Amino acid sequence: MEKAMLLLSEFVCSEFAQTIFRVFLATCFGALIGLEREHAHRPAGLRTHILVCVGACLVMLTAEHVYHYYHQFSPNMDVTRLGAQVISGIGFLGAGTIIRNGSSIKGLTTAASIWVVGCIGLATGIGYYEGAVIATLAIFLILSYIKTIAKFYDNKKMILKIKTTNVKHANEIEKILFSNAINVNNLTLNSDKDVTEMLFHVSMSDSVNITSAVSQIYELGDIKSIATAKGKVSKEE
Repeated sequence: MEKAMLLLSEFVCSEFAQTIFRVFLATCFGALIGLEREHAHRPAGLRTHILVCVGACLVMLTAEHVYHYYHQFSPNMDVTRLGAQVISGIGFLGAGTIIRNGSSIKGLTTAASIWVVGCIGLATGIGYYEGAVIATLAIFLILSYIKTIAKFYDNKKMILKIKTTNVKHANEIEKILFSNAINVNNLTLNSDKDVTEMLFHVSMSDSVNITSAVSQIYELGDIKSIATAKGKVSKEE
């Protein structure tokens, strides 16, 4: 019995067992974050996050292995060099998940999750389990719940379409919007003969009543029509 326990203890402490344990943990950490991205129907899901995390873990295991066996030949060997290449090189995967459609940007959060999963894999590969576990739980909670909380504080966004025969009204309209606590994020002018269409991309809190601002804009004169549309803005997905 004692011999069996001794053999088990030796196996648990062996490099082979540590490799199995760290790769297993990296798989679990990557899967947890990947499941959330998969559930949100993002371009990089379960398998991508697992592969990134396990790959980063293997890089650190390799760096540790190289240092263990060859540091006597090179005392100044930098064990973190391979890991640094992972952190900088993983950007090409993140870039592949970012999609730009006009003024709308999607995939930034997924790109960030791929990068942070790589960092978690590095921490797991070097044996920094506490940091890897805490970071995984924190990232999972952030991806799952922070977006829901942020919606309570998010400003309402829309496009204010104004047709006028006097393009000089643009500055005055912007002042009216500002005085009514309406922020102008962008302004586009489209001219067609004597009529100019102004597209004000605006944001405001839910408590703001845009009707008052519209009435003041009509008072400027030379206003043909005013309409609103749902604004297309940059998003984190």
